[in-house]
Amino acid sequence: MSLASTEGGAGTIEPRLEGSAPDTTAGKRHPVGAALITFLAPGLGQLYNAQPKKALAIYLIGLAALPVLSLTNMVFTFYGAVFFLIVGLTVLGFVIADAAKNAKRLGIITLQKYNRWWVYVSIFLVHAFFITPIFEYLFPRPVKAYKIPSGGMMPTLQIGDRLIVDLTYAKQTPQRGDVLVFVFPEDNSREFLQRLIGLPGETVEIKNKKVLINGQELPDPWAVRLNEDTLSTRDNFGPQIVPQGQYFVLGDNRDNSYDSRFWGYVDRSSIKGKALYLYWAVDKGRIGTTIK
Repeated sequence: MSLASTEGGAGTIEPRLEGSAPDTTAGKRHPVGAALITFLAPGLGQLYNAQPKKALAIYLIGLAALPVLSLTNMVFTFYGAVFFLIVGLTVLGFVIADAAKNAKRLGIITLQKYNRWWVYVSIFLVHAFFITPIFEYLFPRPVKAYKIPSGGMMPTLQIGDRLIVDLTYAKQTPQRGDVLVFVFPEDNSREFLQRLIGLPGETVEIKNKKVLINGQELPDPWAVRLNEDTLSTRDNFGPQIVPQGQYFVLGDNRDNSYDSRFWGYVDRSSIKGKALYLYWAVDKGRIGTTIK
């Protein structure tokens, strides 16, 4: 009588006689399955292969990405973010390849108590809805991606531009000229992005399109004015004193921007972050541009 054998190795079963009762503790490992299950949680492909120690090590390394992202300044620059992304994708690729390669090498293994579909699902649910939220609370994400839907900040920001915003800026002192993301005072469900012009306590005035701060004309290299016509509401404002704890903002496209001239000031508590750089643009030559 012939023998049916499998390749030896950790976790593989012993050869058995053909025709004997099937071993209910044995299970074939599928490389594609091992690769796909890795996307549910770091190290899950290794657990699928009955490699719990390696799975735990990979999971902890994956969790460490959040503290590294939160506690370093790496993603505050375009090239730093690209480097972080490349490293992350490289590690993910290695983990996926390792899971698939070992699934193919091991073939049929002796199933452990944790090699059950409901265990994998449970691990995914705990990872996604318990552990990850806790880590994100302890180590908040320092940046957030946004997309520009309108032309109020042209030509600095074009319609369709995608940018990265520094969320740690909310704890910093806002500076004139910074491009801010803030909760829109007239609708708290919306967020606006405009340039900070007037600081608390300053007297802001606009005369025939020119901005004056405390009676002095402001050097305004950001402003673009496309219409020669002068409109009283749009091109003349104030003088008004900016209240304490609030800020006066304008869009760079001064003739086509809905900003503090029309709806008032931005409260300090409403500021969410500062625009840093473009990570995508229709004009590919602008990708990576620092927003100034």
